[in-house]
Amino acid sequence: MSYTNEFPDFELDVNIPKGFDDIAWHNDTGPCWFKPLNGENQGFRLWIDYKDQADSEFSDDKNYNRFILQFGSFDYGDFHDLVRTNDYSLIEAFIEG
Repeated sequence: MSYTNEFPDFELDVNIPKGFDDIAWHNDTGPCWFKPLNGENQGFRLWIDYKDQADSEFSDDKNYNRFILQFGSFDYGDFHDLVRTNDYSLIEAFIEG
């Protein structure tokens, strides 16, 4: 899996933090990356949507956030939003702690 294969029209214009693996899948709304913590299936999941909201599946969403950082577990299918923003520096700051 690779976002370049799954989302060929997507332009990545930010740096993905160290330790995050590309887990993009074509049935998702957009590319995402995962950093395992506390075991293989639990950790941070980072969603990055299209730069132009018109290209997003959420093009009509008034609460559109291009960047979403979540924490959770694939074992339980349970992820919770930690940061939802259009400012990538807030994602970087959260990850860097």
